[in-house]
Amino acid sequence: MIEKTDLVTSIHPAPAVAAPSPPSHIPPSRVWMRVTADLLAFMGGSQEWDGWSEEEAKIAPFAALVNCVASWLHNTLAGTPLAASLPTSFLEYLSRQHQANRARIERLQADAARILAAATRAGIPVIPLKGAAMLAGDYYPQPGLRPMADLDLLVPAKSIAQTTRLMEELGYTLRDSTWKHHTFLRPDNERVVAYEEHPDNPRPVEIHHRTAETLWGLLCDLTARAWERARPRRFLGVEALMLPPSELLLHVAVHATFNVLNHTARLVHLADIRQLAQVVTTQGEWDDVTRGWGRSLVRFAYPAIGLAAYSLPGSIPPPVLSALEAQVSPRLVRWVASGPIVSLSRYGNAPRFFLALRYMPLLARSPMEAIAMVFNSTFPPRWYLAERYPNLARSRWLPIGYLLLGRDRVRQARDELGQKHPIL
Repeated sequence: MIEKTDLVTSIHPAPAVAAPSPPSHIPPSRVWMRVTADLLAFMGGSQEWDGWSEEEAKIAPFAALVNCVASWLHNTLAGTPLAASLPTSFLEYLSRQHQANRARIERLQADAARILAAATRAGIPVIPLKGAAMLAGDYYPQPGLRPMADLDLLVPAKSIAQTTRLMEELGYTLRDSTWKHHTFLRPDNERVVAYEEHPDNPRPVEIHHRTAETLWGLLCDLTARAWERARPRRFLGVEALMLPPSELLLHVAVHATFNVLNHTARLVHLADIRQLAQVVTTQGEWDDVTRGWGRSLVRFAYPAIGLAAYSLPGSIPPPVLSALEAQVSPRLVRWVASGPIVSLSRYGNAPRFFLALRYMPLLARSPMEAIAMVFNSTFPPRWYLAERYPNLARSRWLPIGYLLLGRDRVRQARDELGQKHPIL
């Protein structure tokens, strides 16, 4: 069982940024999974396709958007025999998204360079995390092939106040704070203009003082490792501290695993792992992975890496996969090998209730840890309630969130058991 900082929401309360509603037609799980499985096959280079029904063709652009692979698919499918048989409307959508995302990434690159240059002048060390670390094009053939919702930057915890002042000097406003990061937005960049990749959509900056993931009381905190292993390097024309490829792979895989366990997996997670693995192979860093991570970290990184290996063959060298599988439970290995990535995606058919009970046998290393997982799932920490019920977080009635959470879970279970597709 872990203890967490009881920091809750909005140091500077402000209205939430309103997003346009998603398409009114949320796909049935069977349609979503069929289309997502096809997109995954396209990512792997398959030229085989059985066609789509009218409903599947209608949802295909939405599936590419939610899985964050529209731009990648545009690049992958261009000039292939398969492209000639795909719906023209789908290919045109991919092309529009590629152009829009390329323009958006250029703005994110400029944002990142400006913040890093200011931080360097102020003497604040910064480590770009996750997608932000891929902006320079070291991992993807073109930075615009990978969409990004925000910039994730790690600074020392002691520098948060100084970094906040710096961000304000750069024109940003602090909009929200959680147990691990503070979110900043520019007042002139708050309006969501399109429910898709768009250069004018908000470009939040998340300033982390911790790089960690937690679920059901399980905590994987990589903050100390990041500071120990980051090295100075030129990045987007300025100085920054960068994680080596093997360490960035760990961070990305852990983040992806927690999304998988929460049944919000996206195909972009697999693409990230594949691209990072290619660089790890080129630089000969696999020993840092198989020997340097240790069992305590491998159990959180392996599920996503294993799913990438089985979903996109050739992503992970077989000896590396075997070495990682030797460090986790056989039951977890069998579950990953069953290839559940499509059912665990955003609108897949994997049930979303009682998740701690479902995954406890795969992840818990002791009876006490199993009990802690169930307890923390039933009574999550206050910061979780604050993120889920932000209006309550601004009042003294936050404990009522436990009742609301119980109500929401009962409704969710009822809807899923009744085969209604949940919109979560």
